[in-house]
Amino acid sequence: MRELQSSTDGFSWRHPLVEPLAADDRFRHFALQAMDRGEGKVARSPLVRGERLAVYVQACQEGQGENFLHQHGDEAAWLVLEGEAVFSGEDGQEIAVVRGGEGIALRPGTPYRYECRGPMTVMVRTAARLDDAEAPAATRAATALAPTA
Repeated sequence: MRELQSSTDGFSWRHPLVEPLAADDRFRHFALQAMDRGEGKVARSPLVRGERLAVYVQACQEGQGENFLHQHGDEAAWLVLEGEAVFSGEDGQEIAVVRGGEGIALRPGTPYRYECRGPMTVMVRTAARLDDAEAPAATRAATALAPTA
């Protein structure tokens, strides 16, 4: 069995998405961008990233997703716009089947994985980073062990 991985959401915080909101930005207009990530990979399109908030669109096909059990140190939510995604937790138990127009939110440190069903699933993904003082102790420990690359 694969070891549980822990980190903040690397795509949201470590990878270049869009320029973060500057300290003097009061608002930002954004638009959907192309989402080609290559054959067999979940496509992601960044929308906006702030100091503590990241929002992007994910598109995946049957069987794709975040297919290994892991957890993040940030709060997260997904809103399925089209298609269906099955979220599972520890020991493979099904947490929810999330269909178009439905969503799911996870507390920091919650182990999960998801798999898309059907020909195409499109989801809006949000991540809200917590200050270290706001995060539960278990989440702070998991985040401290997270890889930084």
